[in-house]
Amino acid sequence: MFRIKTFIVSTLCFLSFLSSCKKDDDVIPQPNTPTINEPYSSDVDVYVVGKEGGIAKYWKNGVATSLSDGSNTSIGNSIFLSGTDVYVTGSELVKNTSPTVNLVKLWKNSVASSLSLGQSNGYSSNSAKGNSVFVSGQDVYVAGEDQDSAVLWKNGQRQRLDQDGNFSSSANSVYVSGNSVYVGGHDGWDLVLWKNGEKMVIEKESTFHSEIKSIVINGNDVYAAGYKSDTAIVWKNGVPTKLTDGKNKAVANCVFVSGSDVYVCGYESNSSYVSSPRIWKNGVSLAVSNPDPRVNTELLSIVVSGNDIFACGNVGTIQPTIWKNGKNYNINQSYMVGCVYSILVKKK
Repeated sequence: MFRIKTFIVSTLCFLSFLSSCKKDDDVIPQPNTPTINEPYSSDVDVYVVGKEGGIAKYWKNGVATSLSDGSNTSIGNSIFLSGTDVYVTGSELVKNTSPTVNLVKLWKNSVASSLSLGQSNGYSSNSAKGNSVFVSGQDVYVAGEDQDSAVLWKNGQRQRLDQDGNFSSSANSVYVSGNSVYVGGHDGWDLVLWKNGEKMVIEKESTFHSEIKSIVINGNDVYAAGYKSDTAIVWKNGVPTKLTDGKNKAVANCVFVSGSDVYVCGYESNSSYVSSPRIWKNGVSLAVSNPDPRVNTELLSIVVSGNDIFACGNVGTIQPTIWKNGKNYNINQSYMVGCVYSILVKKK
């Protein structure tokens, strides 16, 4: 994907139940995560997005840009570059509201706009999240959820994707290819893909929760990463490839295609329910450093640039981290509570 363009993006790879860094929980264990070296180079710019100290931020080559003033708790979930413009989507918790109101936010060059309904018709929008952003030409797409429903915003216009409303649903990843807009997520217990608003069930599941976390289009092929029951899976045109054996909880959070190679990142838990970072290339697990096996560590987003594999994720609930070619590098040095959720690489 994006082989003819000058930048590479990774769609949002959303948190799972055993997430190492909860978006609404700033409990602080103290992982042992020494900085190895800087993961940056002279030929690419590396962006990651997340939060630090309750403030939505993105980092460019380790330098942070705050997206809010801290008056409300905010978080950045997904980042996209279009020319010189930087787009981020996420959410903001509005203080002193009853019931609680969470707003879907879109920042363009650090200027914020709100997309969700907030509190409407007696319902609370406390589940509102902007999960993924994609820009195609003049159109800006945000996938997320609002009032427990999967929603797609195009240039600020809201489209509800689920139809029956009987179950909660979420839109986790959006990707535009030609004239088609693809959204991946879940509707009730089912793993689903919406193409131009039409729902297609990838996997029907009636017992365990399952979800598509990330999608990418490469030519005529549609790739999706996620999980079914306790098994990390990547789908190509609806055909699943299991990445784990299902003995322990595992999730595929993000998929990226480079040439003929398919990269997936996520995590796999052990028998003690502690998660470890994972990267799979064409279904085979690669070596990835685990800086602190005592705490949950999870990879959430992955991109490939040349011979380098970049991923981001979190060690425990404090340390946002970049992995480059399997080695971990701290993003912040202050040990303020922080998390990151999406990574992007742009050639200089």
